[in-house]
Amino acid sequence: MEKVRYAIIGCGGIAHMSHLPEMTQLPQAEFVVACDRRENRARLTAEKFGAREWSTDYKQVLTKDDLDAVIVATYHPTHAAIACEVLEAGKHVLVQKPMATRLEDANHLVQVAAESSKKTYCLPFLWTPEYEMAMEIISSGDLGKIVQLRARTAHDGPEGYYAATQRIFDEQPEKCVFFQKAISEQGALFDMGVYCISALTGLAGSAVKVIGAVKTLDKDAEVDDTASLLLEMESGAIGVAETTWCQAAGGEEIAIYGTRGTLYLNPWRHSLRQYMKKPKKGWFEPELPPPQQAAAHRHFVECILKDELPKPCTKHARHVVEIMLTAVRSWKEGKWLPLRTRMP
Repeated sequence: MEKVRYAIIGCGGIAHMSHLPEMTQLPQAEFVVACDRRENRARLTAEKFGAREWSTDYKQVLTKDDLDAVIVATYHPTHAAIACEVLEAGKHVLVQKPMATRLEDANHLVQVAAESSKKTYCLPFLWTPEYEMAMEIISSGDLGKIVQLRARTAHDGPEGYYAATQRIFDEQPEKCVFFQKAISEQGALFDMGVYCISALTGLAGSAVKVIGAVKTLDKDAEVDDTASLLLEMESGAIGVAETTWCQAAGGEEIAIYGTRGTLYLNPWRHSLRQYMKKPKKGWFEPELPPPQQAAAHRHFVECILKDELPKPCTKHARHVVEIMLTAVRSWKEGKWLPLRTRMP
């Protein structure tokens, strides 16, 4: 195989602002079909990004013989079910975050992926240069025993993003779908918190129990707009995950606290700062390699071409889904709750 021929199911904002701008940079990828249940979105997406054709029926798309892979970029609750259909149709699949909004759906995708010979790639993609260097520093033992981790991912809400998506297609304004429980099921925790929880578990391993505060504080939404989670990691360390749709200045921050050193990561700014007690006490900034363009999508394509396993595995994504669901339940019940799933 010289090129990965792909389709995208769901031609909304994330397709136009992330998936397709990155995928179309890659010479090893060929855009075959743009698919959306809204004909206007499917057609305009195909025209803008150079797909050979467009469709409003994703099930028909999955029958195509000239297709190797599919990106699933639909509404959150539909990700896992459609991804399973993609795999069962004999195609590789990239699943937009979150992997699922229900644990039974996540379990099903883990099972289908394990039984398939095709690649299953679950966003978010964490393996940026600063993240990989942080993993190396933690593994080296330079920070000593890791006792706490904190991660925060937040911005001022999805309504501006959703309005921008509607302008792309010259659509009449409507209520942001991210705020509608019947469509999205979950709110800021599943939309943005998925990043920081994935980072915590990626850096420190599985969590064993969680307690959370998951609230709607400011937005005219049927779902949560703010969440804070406290995690007990399998290692014994304490993790804190924070997210909101109500933060004026958006950003992403990760901190790792050890007995001999501290790390601060800012993936949005491509920065990493480290504090060490020894051999020379103080703060410094390790030299990072430059960020790779279209890194997440390049990894997906290269895994297919080289027959390698993608880094964001289904069991990690499922563990993150269970953490988020259990945090919501813990807020209602007012107590710590155990987690059953683990990462590999």
